[in-house]
Order: sequence, then structure tokens, then C-alpha cells
Amino acid sequence: MVSSLKQLKLMNKHSFIGISSLARSSSRTSTLSTLSTPSTLSTLFSGPVRAPIRIPIRAAHTVRVVLKENNDSKVGKGLAGDIVTVKAGYMRNYLYQQKIAVYATPHNIKTYARSTDSEEDLKALKEAEEEEKKAMEGGRALTGAEIGQHAVLEKYMKGKVLKIKRQAVDNESDKILKADSVNDGVLRKKLSKQMKLVLEDTESLEIPKDVDLSALGDFECKIVLESGLKVPLNVSVVRR
Repeated sequence: MVSSLKQLKLMNKHSFIGISSLARSSSRTSTLSTLSTPSTLSTLFSGPVRAPIRIPIRAAHTVRVVLKENNDSKVGKGLAGDIVTVKAGYMRNYLYQQKIAVYATPHNIKTYARSTDSEEDLKALKEAEEEEKKAMEGGRALTGAEIGQHAVLEKYMKGKVLKIKRQAVDNESDKILKADSVNDGVLRKKLSKQMKLVLEDTESLEIPKDVDLSALGDFECKIVLESGLKVPLNVSVVRR
């Protein structure tokens, strides 16, 4: 987790973050710690409190990926179709951005892997299928990757305000000249430009119904992750 936060701080202005790539748990991590649900997760998702969740201490350290192209670099070196393990940050900031690799989900393994005959590839496919199956089951417990992803993003967004400048009808009014100029699409673009944060297709923005998007002012919406966990997003629409 700490390493993920450091990577966020060190990212240059040209880098972009895919949220679900912020934290992935290593399938090879053997050291586990216990995270107590009642004290830390009861406000993060609806439903009854579940038993303590055991997650890897070094969640988000490494991830399995499938190479779409030959990779000659020392890290993750391999041929197109190989399944390799790399650091999460290297995947997020380079391999994924350059479209050299995709995450080793069951679909991607079946689509891009050259074969699944080797013991290692079969193991990767089986583990990916098991995790996906658990994720689709109703009332499931959150995975370590999902918990880590939420925690990293929440810390990254803490204290940040998304600012949007809009022209008002006149100097006396708070009404925006173009009433529909603040919407979901605009918020996504501003997130990408101002905070280098790209929402993926499986993630959304939850805007309270009582928020008047046609007027200047401040409001809070939620970034909804694929897991269902939510991260506050403070927005300020100011006069241009």
C-alpha cells in the first residue's frame, strides 16, 4: 500500500492512473494479516457485517499480466502470449499504457495467452477464474485487492477538490449560462486532466439527486468502484 501511494506521488504530469489498477494483490504473497471488518469496512459497503477478512500485507505489489506484444525489457520480459508477473506500478504506468500487456483475467488469458498447457499458466487461469467466481457471488466478502484499491484511492483523493469554471448568466446570478455544461462526462474529463485519474468502464460517478448541476457551488459526489466501495469526490463549480 505504501509503495502504491509513493508511486502516485512520484507520477509526472503526463501519467494517468486507472483506478482499478491502483491496487492488485499478489497471488504469490504468503504473509497474511487480519483486517477486522466492523472497525474499518462497516461504513464502506451495505449489508451485514461479515467475518474478518484475511488479506496479503503486500497487496498491490505484483500482478500477473498477459503480454500482447514481445517485451524485451528486463522487467516482464517475454513473448506475446506469455503470462508474466510484474510490479503493479510498472504494469499500470508502462505496460498497460503502451498496450503491451493486459491483466491476467480469465477472459484475457483465454484471449491472449499462447496456450494454457504449462503448469504455471494453468495455475494462473484457475486462480483468476476462482477470484472472478467469488466476485460474482452475491453477498461475497471483499477481496484484498478491492480493499487495497479503495484505501489507496481514498488517500490519494483526500483534500483534493475538482474545480470547474463556468460562465454564469450574469454577475448577480449563480445560474450557469449553459445549464447542461456540468455532467458526468465533464466530471470524468476534468478528473483525467486535473488529477490524472481515469475512470474505467466498470467504475462510475454517483451524483446526489439534490445537487443542482445548473448552478455554481460546491458539492460532493462519489466515485463508485467496481467492488461497490465508494470514494468521496469534492467538486467546486466556480465563476469564470
